[in-house]
Amino acid sequence: MSRGLSFQRTLRTPRGPRRLVVTPEASLRYWLPRSLNSDTQLCDFAVRYIKEGRKVWDIGANVGIFTYLSAALVGSTGRVLTVEADPYISQLLIRSGLRVPEGDAHPEIVTAAVSRASGLGDFAVPNRSRASNHLLASSGCTQTGGVRFSFKVPCVTLEWLLEHSFAPEIVKMDIEGMEHEALSGAPRLLREVRPILHLEVWSEIAPKIEALLTTNAYLMFDGDNDLELTTPLSAPTWCTIAVPQEKLAATIAG
Repeated sequence: MSRGLSFQRTLRTPRGPRRLVVTPEASLRYWLPRSLNSDTQLCDFAVRYIKEGRKVWDIGANVGIFTYLSAALVGSTGRVLTVEADPYISQLLIRSGLRVPEGDAHPEIVTAAVSRASGLGDFAVPNRSRASNHLLASSGCTQTGGVRFSFKVPCVTLEWLLEHSFAPEIVKMDIEGMEHEALSGAPRLLREVRPILHLEVWSEIAPKIEALLTTNAYLMFDGDNDLELTTPLSAPTWCTIAVPQEKLAATIAG
């Protein structure tokens, strides 16, 4: 019953309400009027660490809650790059972009998947929520209910995005188990640009993420329980905030 439907919902931001176009295909909770701020951890992270004028990447944007909250927070002097592989969801992001008020950043939307190498990838749409869309190179999460259909999508690397957009200060990444593949193909991002990272980390890839972040002198924190960044972790957790060691004090100070 939810397939093919879209409607507007209100996202609450510190600069006032913003109207986004959403679909219950991405989450059944979007049937509820106040659903866009229900991911309190992600919204709290954005409000705490995204300041006016900052440059933000949203990799795996879904319907754009983090994108459009960031756009309000960074204002017209900041920039937001939004990457979403599903063209059905991407066109909703574009429609939401038509409603961005003056004074917000206008998200720069890229319809592509992010992986270790550029090219074409097989992209799966699950039987359940499109929030669990994934490249077939990933097994997908346990909530997919199987694959409804798949198709080819363009794949880009984070390095390619650096070359063709701007260097980010904050990167949020939720790409269904492909986070290590994406980050391992982005040496310049980790070694030179060194943004703060907000990552979804599955247990299957946690050891690889730990090794990659440790090698590049990042400290890891539990994004669900330590938003103040007080206690570094020895290993990543489901919601991991990773901060370059040399930027920790400045990040905490704001």
